[in-house]
Amino acid sequence: MTFNIFRRDSRLPEYILIFGLYLIILGLFTMEFFHILSNLGIIIITLYALEYFFKSGTKISLLKSSNFLPFIIIFFLFLLNLIITHEENSRNIFHHLEKKIIFLILPFSFMVLPAFNRNIYRNIYLLFFLLTIITAIKCTITYFLYKDEILEFYKASGVIPTPVNHIRYSLMVCYAIFIGSFLIYYRFINTFLFKVLVIAGMLFLIFFLHLLAVRSGLACFYALLFAIACYFLIKKNFILLFTVLASTLILIFISFRYIDTIAVKWGYTFYDINQYINDEDPSNLSLSKRIISNKVAFTVFTENPVLGAGVANIRSRMERVYKEEYPEIPKVKYIDPHNQYMEILSTTGIIGFILFFTCFYFPLFNKKNYRSFPLIAIYIILSLSFFVEDTLNTQLGFTFGLFFIFFNLHYTQTLNWNNGKNIRGNHNV
Repeated sequence: MTFNIFRRDSRLPEYILIFGLYLIILGLFTMEFFHILSNLGIIIITLYALEYFFKSGTKISLLKSSNFLPFIIIFFLFLLNLIITHEENSRNIFHHLEKKIIFLILPFSFMVLPAFNRNIYRNIYLLFFLLTIITAIKCTITYFLYKDEILEFYKASGVIPTPVNHIRYSLMVCYAIFIGSFLIYYRFINTFLFKVLVIAGMLFLIFFLHLLAVRSGLACFYALLFAIACYFLIKKNFILLFTVLASTLILIFISFRYIDTIAVKWGYTFYDINQYINDEDPSNLSLSKRIISNKVAFTVFTENPVLGAGVANIRSRMERVYKEEYPEIPKVKYIDPHNQYMEILSTTGIIGFILFFTCFYFPLFNKKNYRSFPLIAIYIILSLSFFVEDTLNTQLGFTFGLFFIFFNLHYTQTLNWNNGKNIRGNHNV
């Protein structure tokens, strides 16, 4: 059954909700210079959800809400963790609470909102896909206009100028590629011309992702290709399996042979690793700084293995370890742990670590939600990014990651409300 939240006598509620969703997507690409857009979109859909919740008399069922409640538990985990904040770090409490509140308001909003029309899901995916292409075209033009200067940047761990942080942006580009394939395969797009345009957009984004040459985005891209290959192997579709594997090998060969940024980035990576092995000054080296930050965070964890150091205390604890174990690194070069797993472990301890990631991954396996292609794609991207970034500690990272988790869970739940109709069909939800 589809809940008709948009009354026929008024389209205003529909427009308000869609406007909020559009603002969130637009805000992902403007966060560097206009970060309030996504926040405003989240506020709009939250207020809309609250109004619907109280006016409709909706009762929250634990069974139907099981996809979203684990994230609310994560919020209260962080809330309890703030209790152990030291007095000298109390000024950090509001800052961390402001970042973690999204674990409460977004899952609640999508938990109480009834099913959307299928076109709303399609348009949100399309908007994200289109904005990714537009921004990628701008970046590509910039590269070819200033190719020599940009290649010099790459020799010092620089990148093509991007609209937002290049690491998170590369994850967004990677996700957009697979969103394009999702739109076509599941028949969100039916006209031949539109399909050709989407395929052309996907091919361009694949080229751009390699031109950008950000290691995180490329790792996620090939991991998703591997996951698709495994799917075809399980289904014994050997023709598509061979196609994916052959295309992957050809793509890797062409990238290293003809894309300059890939070659320069590859060379810098080996240089960085070699400098770290030879105990050279790590303060100006990308990988070295990240490895050391994770070692420092692990030291902090060993001092507080059960409950952790505390979210609001981690910065001061790490500064102390930096001074004791790496006195050659100036304070201005201190960085937070560049590993989400290590960051959670050091701040919340073993208990918090187990609780956090149990809640984080539960919705993926609940009711076999992993069968949802866009949901498992965003989970794979985030999970891999966690090894090299504290993704959920940045506004762009948690807005992009959590929004698409909840949006995809809501779409999956919509299918369940509609008696599990085939999502490849052309039905309305």
